[in-house]
Amino acid sequence: MYMQKQARGRQRKRIKDAMHKLSSALVKDNPDASFVFEDLKGIRKSGDDKGKKFRTYLNRWPYSEFQNMVEYKSERKILYINPRGTSSECPVCGDKLKHPRWKISRCTNCGRDYDRDRLASLAIALRGLDLCGEPFPVSASASWQSMKNEYLYTGHT
Repeated sequence: MYMQKQARGRQRKRIKDAMHKLSSALVKDNPDASFVFEDLKGIRKSGDDKGKKFRTYLNRWPYSEFQNMVEYKSERKILYINPRGTSSECPVCGDKLKHPRWKISRCTNCGRDYDRDRLASLAIALRGLDLCGEPFPVSASASWQSMKNEYLYTGHT
C-alpha cells in the first residue's frame, strides 16, 4: 500500500512538471496571444449521479490546473467560454446535430459528420474570437471557413 502511494505521488509530480513545461512553452511561444479556454467550473458536479467509481476517476483529472498555470504566466487576458451547446450546432448550416455515436456528430440537413471533440474545441475558439472583437481583422465566421476543412472531419455519408 505504501509503495502505491509513493508511485501515485511520483506520477502526480511528473504530470505537474509536464504541465508546467507545456504552459511555459505555450506562453513563451505566443507572447501576444489571448488564450481561450472552456469554463470548467462545476465539471466535477456533473459526475455526482454516476457513482463513486466515476467520481473517483473524474477527481484524478487536473482540470483547470493547466489553465491556472497559463493564466499566471501570461500577461495577456485569458477568456473562459461557456461550453454549453458547442457540439450541438452544425457550423456549416446551423442546423441541430445528432449524435449517433459518442465521438461523431452528424448533421441531417447537410449530411456532414464531425468529430465531436474537435467541433466543440473549434466552437469555443470561435466564441473567443467573437468576444475579442478588435484588433482581429477577420470575423469568426470568416475564420471558420478557412479552418473547417483542415480541422474537422467532414466526411459525407
